[in-house]
Amino acid sequence: MSANTSSFKNLEQLFVTVRNFQTPALLWYSAASERIELSGRVLDNWVSKSANFLVDECDLESGSPIDVPMGVHWRSLVIALAALRVGATISFEVDSADVLFSFDSAVVEASDAEYPVIVDRGSLAPRFMGEVPAGALDFCAEVRAFGDVYSGFETPVPSRVAMGGLSYSALLEAVSTQIIALGEELGSASAVQFTAPAVLTADYLIQVLAAVAMGRGVVILDPTIQWEQAKVEQILAQERAVPLVS
Repeated sequence: MSANTSSFKNLEQLFVTVRNFQTPALLWYSAASERIELSGRVLDNWVSKSANFLVDECDLESGSPIDVPMGVHWRSLVIALAALRVGATISFEVDSADVLFSFDSAVVEASDAEYPVIVDRGSLAPRFMGEVPAGALDFCAEVRAFGDVYSGFETPVPSRVAMGGLSYSALLEAVSTQIIALGEELGSASAVQFTAPAVLTADYLIQVLAAVAMGRGVVILDPTIQWEQAKVEQILAQERAVPLVS
């Protein structure tokens, strides 16, 4: 697809593009070289399930704020993308929104959010493997029950803030600009590894959106693990991935 500021008229068009790719979109590596691959279609299914969860269980709607103070993980990316799909405004800090997601029980327990949601870090955990904080929703246990088609898409007001101070229109422009840059940097590579921040950021999410919209995979190495350089190089070679500084 041609990459310019008119590449995507709205986020729904972007997600349709991602959904049509059968190639890997997210490639998550964790302990003991555990590898999880989400194709574009599977990623879209998870985003749709999560968007339905946000709407039905958390009363999130277009324009609502949501706090996602989470480290980089395939689940946190899905949650953030789902929030964008709903048209919410994301904060990557604890910022007093009615909806809060966290891997950390202490953060959830201390939250005054109306809908605090705990998420397990296990790659395929079927539920939160510790004690669910009182009053919290267990994302891993509940999200699977939701449909993998999201039909509630409402085009966000272009001037409304999406995340990181960026409006939804500015977000689309940033993704299109990033697509151009990645096209020049990746060449024939099948995937890319961006330097993972300690906590999700708008810039990192924009890079991920751009890569998956191009049909390229994003390699994510669990940032809680101390990876040996030789192992990193082996994984990148296996995935035909290029490392890029975020």
